[in-house]
Amino acid sequence: MPVVTAKDVLQRFSHEFPVDPVAIAERLGMTVLFEDYWREPGLSDDLSGRACHEGERPVIGCSAGDHELRQRFTLAHEIGHHMLGHTANGQVFRDTTKNFNMNGQRQEVEANAFAAELLMPEKMVRHFVLNQNVRDLHRLADLFNVSQPAMSYRLRNLGIPIY
Repeated sequence: MPVVTAKDVLQRFSHEFPVDPVAIAERLGMTVLFEDYWREPGLSDDLSGRACHEGERPVIGCSAGDHELRQRFTLAHEIGHHMLGHTANGQVFRDTTKNFNMNGQRQEVEANAFAAELLMPEKMVRHFVLNQNVRDLHRLADLFNVSQPAMSYRLRNLGIPIY
């Protein structure tokens, strides 16, 4: 699978708002699994998601026990691993809540950026803040169906002050 940006994916596969990562994954030919995760040897936290291939088919999974907003970000993050080519050579990503936040691992940073753009497209964020004058973090998070911390981080990365 060639490397594809979140903007490309949105343009080709999503005309819904808020974005539905399950529908996008399925349109991309990915198998989506909601799983009961376990603690793996060597990992200090429970798994939140995974990206791998089963045969030729890309698979993404997320913890069935996580909150819906967490699941949405996890799914978008795991789609990112596939679309950015991280799993192209059979590499498997098992993501915990801890390594989602690891700024030093290039592939995790890239998957986080992909997920942020997929769920909170820059064009839409700017539209709501600048054109619709939505300045309340809670309201913005609700509009995009993401957590307030995710929206706050996105706004900071885009250089958009709302306070």
